[in-house]
Amino acid sequence: MKSKTFIFGLVLTLLFSCNNKKSNTIYNEYEWRVSVNAPKNFPATIYYAALGGVDVRRDGTINSGWGTSGSSSDGVKTLPKTLDIIWLSYIENQFYKGNFELDQEKIKAIFDEGFKDNYGEDIVTYHDFSFVINVAPGGTVALFMKGLGNFQIEVGFFKAEKTDIKWKDFVPMGMQDRNKYVQLTLEEDVDKDSLTYYKTNGIPFNRWKNYREYFNFKTIMPVNYNIVGLGYDCFNGERFYGENNAYHINENYNKLPIPKEITINWIEEDNQYKYIAILNIKESEYSRISTFFKNNSNKAAFYIEPYVPINIREIRLLLKSDTEKIEIEVLPYEVKRKLIKKKITTYFNPLFELSNSYTV
Repeated sequence: MKSKTFIFGLVLTLLFSCNNKKSNTIYNEYEWRVSVNAPKNFPATIYYAALGGVDVRRDGTINSGWGTSGSSSDGVKTLPKTLDIIWLSYIENQFYKGNFELDQEKIKAIFDEGFKDNYGEDIVTYHDFSFVINVAPGGTVALFMKGLGNFQIEVGFFKAEKTDIKWKDFVPMGMQDRNKYVQLTLEEDVDKDSLTYYKTNGIPFNRWKNYREYFNFKTIMPVNYNIVGLGYDCFNGERFYGENNAYHINENYNKLPIPKEITINWIEEDNQYKYIAILNIKESEYSRISTFFKNNSNKAAFYIEPYVPINIREIRLLLKSDTEKIEIEVLPYEVKRKLIKKKITTYFNPLFELSNSYTV
């Protein structure tokens, strides 16, 4: 068997200076941004938000998606110790307020360890991050740290309390009929089918908490396909991406949340073409996947294979344990192919080993 060097890459874009020095105390200053958002079809408006005393920029109604960022406030600052936030959840017509203490030591460890990425022929470590605040119905608040690329990890999950704000203070110059204002916002920012469903079946208040389940898994392909890159965009808002030349990993299973999107790059044995596919798992499949893990000691493998061995453009996604397997339903996808100009000689093993800073 060939010896292989496997690397875990967090693909980051060089937007900040890469000369930030590591800090020995939580009082040193770091480069960071902060933004706020809400899940799709669950619009919210922030009345007030501050992270470590830094005011969070807020622009009208937010609902771009769970785990996504928004307009940001940036600069060099000390690490945040608290998160304070007040917002209106339109789907409930309810204000929430939260004052939360943050795990500064965990945040500092992530800043100081940084992330390795390719920069020309070198491996460069970056120490620049964004904080992403997400709010959801029922008073759910999550705080993520985001590398500028395909990496994001949760560093806080909280429960806010119901509160009330004088409508005149919330909308000083606008419509003073609160119920009408809320209804118009829902009609504009929530698709009709979803709005009807929530009115009939209720609001899924525990959805975002339930998405925080972690299981042991890896992603594999048939032996004649060599994986050279793999990304997970998870239901709980976390994101991970690895390549064959940015960060060392080993071959163990790793404990991660269930992915809603799997991005995979591979080459065939002849090393002539590189392929990429992005598989989006239907949200309705979450319960099946979670149940499968729980019925198999919380351990399984995602297995990507062609329907027909000679046609790699048509693939399917399976979840396999030692004793059973199920096919996972995905949204329509496209397998893209690119000619390789320079042969790849080291292959990626897509079994992430996160450092202590990034563990649950």
